[in-house]
Amino acid sequence: MASRRRLGYHNFDFWSIPYLLAKGLQIPLITRFHELGRDLMKLNDIAVWDAPAQATTDAIDRAMTELFAGVTMAPAKYTRSGPAVAQT
Repeated sequence: MASRRRLGYHNFDFWSIPYLLAKGLQIPLITRFHELGRDLMKLNDIAVWDAPAQATTDAIDRAMTELFAGVTMAPAKYTRSGPAVAQT
């Protein structure tokens, strides 16, 4: 099978944790998300995309779907009205 790369964590850093907590997510869910993400990222290092790699990815995808099933986040607290103003 062809080589395949998975998407990484784009803009997910330390400051995401308090943001997600404020949105109502709990530490166990955030921790499990990181564990699954770590396992998924390990697949970036494989040389050939084969059936076992695909099975692992499928299992992680199912686990992520189950993890976030029914999760609702708090609505945004702030909205911007009008044009953005440049800081000087």
